[in-house]
Amino acid sequence: IDAYAYYGFPDRHDPFTEAPYVKYLKNLAGHSRVMGSEGVLMPNFASALGLQDVHYINTITPSWLHEYVERNLYITKPGTTSGSFWFTGIGRLGTLNFPEISSEPVSEDMKKTLDNAHRVEREVRMKLPFYSLLGLKYIVLPNHVSFNTFGLRENNEAIFPLIYHDEVSIYENPEAFPRAFITHEVKYAGSYQEAQDLVSELGFDLRHTAVLEEALPAGYTGEARHTDHSTALIKQYGPSKVIVEAHVDSPGVLVLSDLYYPGWKAYVDGKPARLYRVDGVIRGVFVQEGGHTVVFHYSPTSFKYGLIAFALGLTVCCGCLWIGSRRFA
Repeated sequence: IDAYAYYGFPDRHDPFTEAPYVKYLKNLAGHSRVMGSEGVLMPNFASALGLQDVHYINTITPSWLHEYVERNLYITKPGTTSGSFWFTGIGRLGTLNFPEISSEPVSEDMKKTLDNAHRVEREVRMKLPFYSLLGLKYIVLPNHVSFNTFGLRENNEAIFPLIYHDEVSIYENPEAFPRAFITHEVKYAGSYQEAQDLVSELGFDLRHTAVLEEALPAGYTGEARHTDHSTALIKQYGPSKVIVEAHVDSPGVLVLSDLYYPGWKAYVDGKPARLYRVDGVIRGVFVQEGGHTVVFHYSPTSFKYGLIAFALGLTVCCGCLWIGSRRFA
């Protein structure tokens, strides 16, 4: 195998070598999310490179993310559901009769690529507020695929500027929400299902309105503020800890567009705070007026139980070894 490999030992190629566009995104994206399609920047590859992707794999995510994707991101035919792998081309539905980019004859492989690209563009355009809520700012495609297809644009306007065109094309979503932001208007849902319905109706209003399933502290009115200058800035971001510096003009909800999941805990200025499921899918915490340091920390109870079980097991093993050594001494 080594003799016939393009890169053999000792010069084996690192599969995660950063391409120029990856370096470009790292310098530009910050904490904004990206997505790729048609074999470009697939989820595991993006994760290995340190880019924050919006993809998911069904088997390792909770039901409320499935629900959000099915209702607000993915276009499905009646009576069908999404495939196993979102935007990887595996288990996808058939083509949806999108317009052709060119009248020139193209190969079957190229037609498939264009059909898939049209499908992704149609989905993002039609579901833009809900992609924007998740902080999706950059779309990466092969450089022969346009993301501003004539016939899919409203008023023929290309609302996704092309900001990079070399080995791939990168388009920017100017409507993307910040990854962390403050909202003051709140709508309450009596159930998880009602929360999903409200989210589907609100669209871009989600930038200033949080849908909650639990009540905020007594006395909070949750009214909209049109002259608000509250800010939230991610200072540290990791897989198990996120630190946000917030300055709040009046009491509100700090929203972090990361998945709400059991085991995450919130602390405001070092004190434990209730973590809310916001918009049926992401997480948020109530903050009073003023400057605050908000920490989101992943500390699941199951991990603590695992440590206790490990410590007990280790103690028993050491005890058995000690007793055994005494017998044969």
